[in-house]
Order: sequence, then C-alpha cells, then structure tokens
Amino acid sequence: MAAIGRGRSLKNLRIRGRNDSGEENVPLDLTREPSDNLREILQNVAKLQGVSNMRKLGHLNNFTKLLCDIGHSEDKLGFNYEDIIICLRLALLNEAKEVRAAGLRALRYLIQDSTILQKVLKLKVDYLIARCIDIQQSNEVERTQALRLVRKMITVNASLFPSSVANSLIAVGNDGLQERDRMVRACIAIICELALQNPEVVALRGGLNTILKNVIDCQLSRINEALITTILHLLNHPKTRQYVRADVELERILAPYTDFHYRHSPDTAEGQLKEDREARFLASKMGIIATFRSWAGIINLCKPGNSGIQSLIGVLCIPNMEIRRGLLEVLYDIFRLPLPVVTEEFIEALLSVDPGRFQDSWRLSDGFVAAEAKTILPHRARSRPDLMDNYLALVLSAFIRNGLLEGLVEVITNSDDHISVRATILLGELLHMANTILPHSHSHHLHCLPTLMNMAASFDIPKEKRL
Repeated sequence: MAAIGRGRSLKNLRIRGRNDSGEENVPLDLTREPSDNLREILQNVAKLQGVSNMRKLGHLNNFTKLLCDIGHSEDKLGFNYEDIIICLRLALLNEAKEVRAAGLRALRYLIQDSTILQKVLKLKVDYLIARCIDIQQSNEVERTQALRLVRKMITVNASLFPSSVANSLIAVGNDGLQERDRMVRACIAIICELALQNPEVVALRGGLNTILKNVIDCQLSRINEALITTILHLLNHPKTRQYVRADVELERILAPYTDFHYRHSPDTAEGQLKEDREARFLASKMGIIATFRSWAGIINLCKPGNSGIQSLIGVLCIPNMEIRRGLLEVLYDIFRLPLPVVTEEFIEALLSVDPGRFQDSWRLSDGFVAAEAKTILPHRARSRPDLMDNYLALVLSAFIRNGLLEGLVEVITNSDDHISVRATILLGELLHMANTILPHSHSHHLHCLPTLMNMAASFDIPKEKRL
C-alpha cells in the first residue's frame, strides 16, 4: 500500500509540473538578480538540443513575466536588446507552433518603443513574422500572436512598418475568403488601421485594392462602412489623396451594377451565380450608400467627366430588369425614402409608403404614441435650417444634372410593371423633394419632362402604355 501511495504522489507531482497546454512549469525566482534569470531563460531558449520544446515554452513565458516585473531597462536586464532579440528569434524557427507563438508573444512584450522596433527590423525578424502569418490555417494560436505583434508594431511606430509583413497581410486579405481563412477579417482590419497611419506602404503593396475588394465581399453593414470609410478618409486629405487612383479604385464598388458580366470570383460555380450576384448587389449597395453619405465620396463620384454617378444613371437606360430593380433600391436609400412593396398595383405600392400608415414602432411595446407623433407631426424646429436638407439638395442636384429624371422616365416606360410602379413613385418623390429643398432657379424647369410628355401625347403608342 505504501508503494502504491508513493507512486500516486509521484504521478501527482508530474501532473502538477505541467499546464493543460503541455507547458512545463519552469520556476522563476523574482528575488534573484534579473540578469541571472534572463541569462537562464535565453540559454534555454537558444539551445538547439537538450531542452524540450515544452520547457522552452515555459522559459519564454517566464521572459514576459520578468519584463512585466522589472520593466524595460538594459541595465537591469544585464543584456542589450540586440542579444535578446537574437535569442528570441530562434524561437520563431522552432518546429513546435506553441514555441513559435510564445516567441511572438515575448517579442510583443519586448517592443515598447521605436528604438527596439528598429533593432527587430534590423535583425530581419519581420520575415519570420510574415512567415507565421502566412502559415497553415490550423495554427490559429501562432497566427493570432503574430497579428497581435503586428498591431503592436503599428502602435509603436507605423512609419517603420515593414513591407514584408504588409505583403503577408494583403495576401491573406485577397485570398482568405476563398480559402475560408478565419483570420481574414482580422488581417483586413489591420490593413485598414495601417492605411490610416502609413498609407504609402499599403498603397504601394496593393492594399487599397484589397480593401475595396473586400467591400464587395462583405454583407455586414458596419464592417462594409468601416472599409469604405478608410478609402474615403484618404481621399479627404490632400497628402493622402495621391495614393488612391482617380477614376479607378473607388469606382470598383459600382461594378456589380455597371458590369453586366461581373463575376467576383472566377471559381464561382454556375449554379451559385445568382446567389453570388445578389450578395454582391447587397454589398455594393452598402458601399455606394456609405460613399454618398460623405463629402469626399460625393465629390469623387459626382465630379465632371466620366464619373461614377454618370455610370449609375446610364445603366437605367439599359433594359436589364435585375439591374434596374437593384439600382432603384440604391436610389431609395440614397435619398432616405421608404421602399414600396413589390406589386403591380400602383395604389397598393403608394399606400405602403404613406407616412400615416401603421408602423411597427407604434406598437404599445415600442414607441407607441410618441413614435407615432414624431412620424406624423411636423418638427417644432421646422422653421430653422435643416442640414440634412442641405445634404439632400446637393445630392439631388448632382443626380438631376446627370440625367436621373430622364433615366427614371426610361425605366417607367420600358420595364416590368412592378419595377415601373417603383420608378414612378420615386420620380414623384424626387420632383416633390426638388420643389421643396432646391432653389427655384434649379427646380422650376424640372416638371417639364419632354420624353414623358411626348409619350403621353403620342397616338403611335398604345393607350394602355400612355395611361
């Protein structure tokens, strides 16, 4: 029995000597001289033989504990930073992903200022970091630590950010969705963060193109808006505007509507084309709306010449019902108008957008009387200027100058009934809006729609169509 008891106690000691991750619990005596502790850690990490990977993992974790305890001081550590980085660099070459992850974590704790970051880059550690990012997807712990280290580098000094790591981030951002990489959104977020602080390295490596590609990939409104806002932020400032190619990059978000043969990925199966196209329409719609809700976006899409707004309005004249239906939804959202139900009955569609209709927000469990009054009754400050009206007036004027009203007339007269009904209601809403918020000099001639009047008065057109 005594032998059995001794065996159990030894077994328990061995179990207590390891964590659940397999790491050995290497003791760290913080009462010793920090230089002695660090010497022991670096010796064990740098040894090629005689030290197990799990023991190296324990020493690397002790390194972070030591740094947190004594702070960053070469005098206290007893070693210069270059020697420390050289030893930690060996951990990134280890065959065990846990050791590599611990090495990345140790470097993250070590890099506290630009001086240390410069030494890390001088010793070419950035290539090993890039390798850890662009490694097999199953190594999530290692890749997560690599991305956290990358964000630390941006925080410390984004102007020193290496192109080698930027290339790896952009590669994952470009192909990650097709490969179902779980790190793709994290990489895109880091690219956006880097683009705001060091746009040159992102632009030269094609990172802005990657951001715009992911705008068309993302159907989540908040993420989509964050991506497109990154590009708009660069366009908004003279120093960074040069990195966004004029008439090329921002117009990419219009492609699902303006390119009838648009295919986001050549690998999309024929049976999934319709579903994929609807997803691209939704993502493009979010991007277009977010763009038109910023001054930089309005100026760039509405500038004279072959602008994005002309491309959108020109598409209305092409008899493609799918594109027309999608583009009408975009226009309703841009002008902040409620979207009518899909129906061939004009009265039914009109009643569905009546401001006095019952709305879900009027329920007893929601806004009730207050919500109803807010919707129906005029605002008390109506006599004061409304900045939203100023914004809508600018956008409406730009669309009208580029032929939106004539484009809607074309949709009304040459489309399926349910599309024609939606276009008719939109035309009426825009004419009313123009009469309300545009100056008289800009709106007095808008009700003269020669194409519509000629068709209504022509005896060469069937009576049903004229009515």
